[in-house]
Amino acid sequence: DILEGAHHPGAPQRAREYAKVAEDTLAYASLTPAQMARRVKALEKTMYQHAKDLEFERAAEIRDQIQRLRTQGLVA
Repeated sequence: DILEGAHHPGAPQRAREYAKVAEDTLAYASLTPAQMARRVKALEKTMYQHAKDLEFERAAEIRDQIQRLRTQGLVA
C-alpha cells in the first residue's frame, strides 16, 4: 500500500499529503449533497478569513481542498 506508514512522523511530506487527501475524500463521500454544500460553505468562509488575516498559504490549502472536491464530483 503506497500510503502505508504515511501517518508516521518521519514519512515524506508528499505521502502525508496524499494520506490526508484520501482521508478527506472518504469522509466527504459519506455526506449527503446538502451536508456537502454546507461543508463547502464553511470551508469557503474559513478560506476567506485566512486570506483576510494574510494567511495566504492556509487559504490556498483550503482552496485546493475545495477544488479537489469539485474535481472528484463531490461538489456541484
